[in-house]
Amino acid sequence: MIMLSIPDFLARYTADGYCYSTGLEELDELIGCISGGSVIEFYGDLDVLVSLSYRLVARWSCYGNVALLVAQSSPLLYDFYEIKKRALLENCQGSVTVSRSFRIEDTTQLLSEANTGMSRSYVLFDPFVHAVELPPKERWRLNPVVRHIRRLSGHGARVAIFNRYSVFSRSQPEGGSLYRHSVHVSVMLEKVGKRGVKALLVKHPSRGSTSVFLSIDEIEGRAEWVGQALLSEWL
Repeated sequence: MIMLSIPDFLARYTADGYCYSTGLEELDELIGCISGGSVIEFYGDLDVLVSLSYRLVARWSCYGNVALLVAQSSPLLYDFYEIKKRALLENCQGSVTVSRSFRIEDTTQLLSEANTGMSRSYVLFDPFVHAVELPPKERWRLNPVVRHIRRLSGHGARVAIFNRYSVFSRSQPEGGSLYRHSVHVSVMLEKVGKRGVKALLVKHPSRGSTSVFLSIDEIEGRAEWVGQALLSEWL
Protein backbone atom coordinates (compact mmCIF):
# COMPACT_ATOMS: atom_id res chain seq x y z
CA MET A 1 0.00 0.00 0.00
CA ILE A 2 1.28 3.47 -0.91
CA MET A 3 1.11 5.84 2.05
CA LEU A 4 0.45 9.53 1.37
CA SER A 5 0.46 12.38 3.85
CA ILE A 6 -2.86 14.19 4.25
CA PRO A 7 -1.71 17.27 2.25
CA ASP A 8 -0.46 15.04 -0.58
CA PHE A 9 -3.67 12.98 -0.54
CA LEU A 10 -5.79 16.12 -0.82
CA ALA A 11 -3.51 17.55 -3.52
CA ARG A 12 -3.64 14.36 -5.51
CA TYR A 13 -7.42 14.24 -5.62
CA THR A 14 -8.30 17.80 -6.60
CA ALA A 15 -10.66 18.83 -9.36
CA ASP A 16 -7.58 19.94 -11.32
CA GLY A 17 -6.68 16.29 -11.70
CA TYR A 18 -3.89 14.96 -9.52
CA CYS A 19 -1.61 17.81 -8.48
CA TYR A 20 1.83 16.24 -8.04
CA SER A 21 4.40 17.60 -5.59
CA THR A 22 8.06 18.37 -6.26
CA GLY A 23 8.94 17.07 -2.80
CA LEU A 24 9.65 20.60 -1.52
CA GLU A 25 6.83 22.71 -0.10
CA GLU A 26 8.42 26.03 -1.12
CA LEU A 27 8.70 24.93 -4.75
CA ASP A 28 5.13 23.63 -4.72
CA GLU A 29 3.91 27.03 -3.56
CA LEU A 30 6.03 28.76 -6.22
CA ILE A 31 4.90 26.53 -9.09
CA GLY A 32 1.33 25.63 -8.18
CA CYS A 33 -0.48 22.52 -9.41
CA ILE A 34 1.48 20.06 -11.56
CA SER A 35 -1.42 18.41 -13.32
CA GLY A 36 -1.66 15.98 -16.21
CA GLY A 37 -0.35 17.40 -19.48
CA SER A 38 2.15 19.70 -17.74
CA VAL A 39 5.76 20.17 -18.86
CA ILE A 40 7.75 21.63 -15.98
CA GLU A 41 11.41 22.54 -16.25
CA PHE A 42 14.16 23.19 -13.74
CA TYR A 43 17.42 24.51 -15.15
CA GLY A 44 20.65 25.85 -13.72
CA ASP A 45 23.53 24.43 -11.71
CA LEU A 46 23.75 20.70 -12.40
CA ASP A 47 24.72 19.58 -8.89
CA VAL A 48 21.61 21.30 -7.51
CA LEU A 49 19.51 19.74 -10.27
CA VAL A 50 20.79 16.25 -9.43
CA SER A 51 19.76 16.57 -5.78
CA LEU A 52 16.37 18.04 -6.63
CA SER A 53 15.71 15.32 -9.21
CA TYR A 54 16.20 12.67 -6.50
CA ARG A 55 13.51 14.30 -4.39
CA LEU A 56 11.06 14.80 -7.24
CA VAL A 57 11.43 11.28 -8.67
CA ALA A 58 11.04 9.75 -5.21
CA ARG A 59 7.92 11.82 -4.54
CA TRP A 60 6.38 11.06 -7.92
CA SER A 61 6.93 7.37 -7.28
CA CYS A 62 4.39 7.79 -4.47
CA TYR A 63 1.76 8.29 -7.15
CA GLY A 64 2.73 5.39 -9.41
CA ASN A 65 5.36 4.32 -11.91
CA VAL A 66 7.91 6.93 -13.02
CA ALA A 67 9.95 6.71 -16.23
CA LEU A 68 13.37 8.34 -15.70
CA LEU A 69 15.66 9.12 -18.64
CA VAL A 70 19.23 10.20 -17.87
CA ALA A 71 21.16 11.56 -20.85
CA GLN A 72 24.93 11.78 -20.62
CA SER A 73 27.97 12.37 -22.80
CA SER A 74 30.57 11.65 -20.11
CA PRO A 75 30.61 9.74 -16.80
CA LEU A 76 27.85 11.09 -14.59
CA LEU A 77 27.61 10.29 -10.90
CA TYR A 78 23.85 9.79 -10.66
CA ASP A 79 22.91 7.84 -7.54
CA PHE A 80 19.80 5.78 -8.24
CA TYR A 81 20.01 4.34 -4.73
CA GLU A 82 19.43 7.85 -3.38
CA ILE A 83 16.04 7.88 -5.12
CA LYS A 84 15.17 4.53 -3.56
CA LYS A 85 16.28 5.70 -0.13
CA ARG A 86 14.18 8.84 -0.34
CA ALA A 87 11.17 6.88 -1.56
CA LEU A 88 11.46 4.46 1.35
CA LEU A 89 11.67 7.37 3.79
CA GLU A 90 8.34 8.58 2.42
CA ASN A 91 6.82 5.07 2.53
CA CYS A 92 6.49 5.00 -1.25
CA GLN A 93 6.52 1.71 -3.11
CA GLY A 94 5.98 2.87 -6.68
CA SER A 95 8.51 1.73 -9.27
CA VAL A 96 11.01 3.83 -11.23
CA THR A 97 11.99 2.66 -14.71
CA VAL A 98 15.43 3.96 -15.70
CA SER A 99 16.87 4.50 -19.19
CA ARG A 100 20.17 6.07 -20.24
CA SER A 101 21.09 7.73 -23.51
CA PHE A 102 24.54 8.57 -24.84
CA ARG A 103 23.63 10.29 -28.13
CA ILE A 104 20.89 12.60 -29.36
CA GLU A 105 19.60 9.74 -31.47
CA ASP A 106 19.33 7.54 -28.36
CA THR A 107 17.32 10.18 -26.54
CA THR A 108 15.01 10.60 -29.51
CA GLN A 109 14.54 6.84 -29.88
CA LEU A 110 13.74 6.29 -26.21
CA LEU A 111 11.23 9.14 -26.19
CA SER A 112 9.63 7.91 -29.42
CA GLU A 113 8.88 4.60 -27.67
CA ALA A 114 7.44 6.29 -24.59
CA ASN A 115 3.69 6.49 -24.10
CA THR A 116 1.16 6.99 -21.33
CA GLY A 117 0.44 3.27 -21.32
CA MET A 118 3.95 2.74 -19.98
CA SER A 119 3.84 5.62 -17.50
CA ARG A 120 2.01 8.88 -16.96
CA SER A 121 5.04 10.45 -15.24
CA TYR A 122 8.28 11.18 -17.11
CA VAL A 123 11.44 12.75 -15.73
CA LEU A 124 14.18 13.76 -18.17
CA PHE A 125 17.58 14.60 -16.72
CA ASP A 126 19.87 16.73 -18.94
CA PRO A 127 18.14 15.70 -22.21
CA PHE A 128 20.01 18.36 -24.23
CA VAL A 129 23.51 17.58 -22.97
CA HIS A 130 24.59 16.69 -26.51
CA ALA A 131 23.57 20.11 -27.82
CA VAL A 132 26.93 21.50 -26.72
CA GLU A 133 28.60 19.31 -29.34
CA LEU A 134 26.46 20.59 -32.23
CA PRO A 135 27.39 23.40 -34.61
CA PRO A 136 24.59 25.96 -34.99
CA LYS A 137 23.53 24.54 -38.38
CA GLU A 138 22.85 21.13 -36.83
CA ARG A 139 20.82 22.15 -33.81
CA TRP A 140 17.70 21.13 -35.70
CA ARG A 141 18.60 17.64 -34.48
CA LEU A 142 17.13 18.65 -31.09
CA ASN A 143 13.67 19.18 -32.61
CA PRO A 144 12.62 15.48 -32.54
CA VAL A 145 13.33 15.42 -28.78
CA VAL A 146 11.05 18.43 -28.32
CA ARG A 147 8.39 16.89 -30.55
CA HIS A 148 8.16 13.77 -28.39
CA ILE A 149 8.06 15.83 -25.19
CA ARG A 150 5.09 17.72 -26.64
CA ARG A 151 3.47 14.46 -27.71
CA LEU A 152 3.68 13.00 -24.21
CA SER A 153 2.28 16.17 -22.70
CA GLY A 154 -0.51 16.25 -25.26
CA HIS A 155 -1.51 12.73 -24.24
CA GLY A 156 -1.82 13.77 -20.59
CA ALA A 157 1.56 12.78 -19.16
CA ARG A 158 3.39 14.89 -16.60
CA VAL A 159 6.91 15.67 -17.79
CA ALA A 160 9.59 17.11 -15.49
CA ILE A 161 12.82 18.23 -17.17
CA PHE A 162 16.11 18.96 -15.41
CA ASN A 163 18.06 21.06 -17.87
CA ARG A 164 21.42 22.81 -18.12
CA TYR A 165 22.15 26.42 -19.01
CA SER A 166 22.23 27.24 -22.72
CA VAL A 167 25.66 27.46 -24.36
CA PHE A 168 24.51 30.83 -25.74
CA SER A 169 23.22 32.43 -22.55
CA ARG A 170 23.45 31.57 -18.86
CA SER A 171 20.02 33.13 -18.35
CA GLN A 172 18.38 30.66 -20.74
CA PRO A 173 17.89 26.87 -20.64
CA GLU A 174 19.34 24.62 -23.31
CA GLY A 175 17.13 23.23 -26.07
CA GLY A 176 16.34 26.15 -28.37
CA SER A 177 13.33 28.39 -28.91
CA LEU A 178 10.92 25.61 -29.95
CA TYR A 179 11.64 23.84 -26.68
CA ARG A 180 11.25 27.00 -24.58
CA HIS A 181 7.83 27.64 -26.13
CA SER A 182 6.81 24.04 -25.36
CA VAL A 183 7.51 24.25 -21.62
CA HIS A 184 4.58 25.36 -19.47
CA VAL A 185 6.53 26.18 -16.30
CA SER A 186 10.23 27.05 -16.09
CA VAL A 187 12.25 27.57 -12.90
CA MET A 188 15.89 28.66 -12.81
CA LEU A 189 17.93 27.33 -9.88
CA GLU A 190 21.02 29.37 -9.08
CA LYS A 191 23.45 28.98 -6.21
CA VAL A 192 23.62 31.93 -3.83
CA GLY A 193 26.41 32.05 -1.30
CA LYS A 194 27.76 28.83 0.18
CA ARG A 195 24.59 26.90 0.96
CA GLY A 196 21.78 28.85 -0.65
CA VAL A 197 19.75 28.39 -3.84
CA LYS A 198 17.54 30.96 -5.51
CA ALA A 199 14.56 29.45 -7.33
CA LEU A 200 13.32 31.99 -9.90
CA LEU A 201 9.99 31.40 -11.64
CA VAL A 202 10.86 32.36 -15.21
CA LYS A 203 7.74 31.14 -17.01
CA HIS A 204 4.25 30.22 -15.84
CA PRO A 205 0.86 30.23 -17.62
CA SER A 206 -0.85 32.29 -14.91
CA ARG A 207 1.82 33.73 -12.60
CA GLY A 208 4.38 36.48 -12.96
CA SER A 209 8.08 36.20 -12.26
CA THR A 210 8.82 35.62 -8.58
CA SER A 211 11.35 33.71 -6.50
CA VAL A 212 11.99 31.86 -3.27
CA PHE A 213 15.19 30.97 -1.48
CA LEU A 214 16.03 27.40 -0.50
CA SER A 215 18.92 25.80 1.30
CA ILE A 216 21.05 23.09 -0.29
CA ASP A 217 20.65 21.09 2.93
CA GLU A 218 16.89 21.14 2.47
CA ILE A 219 17.10 20.04 -1.16
CA GLU A 220 19.47 17.23 -0.22
CA GLY A 221 17.27 16.27 2.73
CA ARG A 222 19.98 16.83 5.34
CA ALA A 223 17.97 19.25 7.43
CA GLU A 224 14.62 21.00 7.51
CA TRP A 225 14.57 24.59 6.31
CA VAL A 226 13.46 26.85 9.15
CA GLY A 227 12.62 30.01 7.28
CA GLN A 228 13.96 32.79 5.09
CA ALA A 229 17.47 33.93 5.88
CA LEU A 230 18.51 37.57 6.04
CA LEU A 231 19.94 38.90 2.79
CA SER A 232 23.37 39.30 4.45
CA GLU A 233 23.45 35.55 5.14
CA TRP A 234 23.30 34.80 1.41
CA LEU A 235 26.36 36.90 0.55
